[in-house]
Amino acid sequence: MLVKKVPFLILLLCVCVSGCGDSVDSQISNATKHNIRKVAIMYMVYSSANKFVGPKDEAEFKAWIQGDPSRKERLERFGINTDEFDSYMVSDRTGDKFEIRWGVKSAPMAPAYPVAFEPNAVDGVRHVGMAGGETREVSDDDEYNDLWEGKVTPDDSEGAERGNS
Repeated sequence: MLVKKVPFLILLLCVCVSGCGDSVDSQISNATKHNIRKVAIMYMVYSSANKFVGPKDEAEFKAWIQGDPSRKERLERFGINTDEFDSYMVSDRTGDKFEIRWGVKSAPMAPAYPVAFEPNAVDGVRHVGMAGGETREVSDDDEYNDLWEGKVTPDDSEGAERGNS
C-alpha cells in the first residue's frame, strides 16, 4: 500500500542522494536538521496514513504522532524523536511557534504542499515547510500569503489550487 511506503520512499531518496563520503545516517540527519522539516515530515506521515487529510489541530497531531510505538520507531529513522514533539513545533531560527495549516487535504503522489510557516522573518526571509518536499525560503509577503492560503505559486505548472482544507 502506498500510504505505508511513503516514509520508506523518503528514506530511499536520502540513500540515493547521499554523497560518497557521507553515511546514510549523516544524510538523514542533515535533511531533518531543522524543526520545520521535522514538522513537515510528521505532517506528511500523518496525512498519508489518514486518507490524505492533515490533522485538525495540534492536540490530535501530537496524540497520533506519539500514539504508536512502531510509528515512533519509523520516525526515528528520519532523525525525529516523537518525545520531542513540542520542541519541534518551534522555529530553531526565530524561537517562534510555527503556524500550521490544519486539515490540509492532499492526494497520493501530490506535489509538495505548504503546511508549516515561520511567522517572523530572519534577515527578511521566512521558511515554509512543504509536506513531501523542501523547506522553502520566502522573502515576498504575497508569495508567503499565497502559500498560506494554498494558492498556486508561479512554479506550479498545473494551474490549479492544491493543499486546501
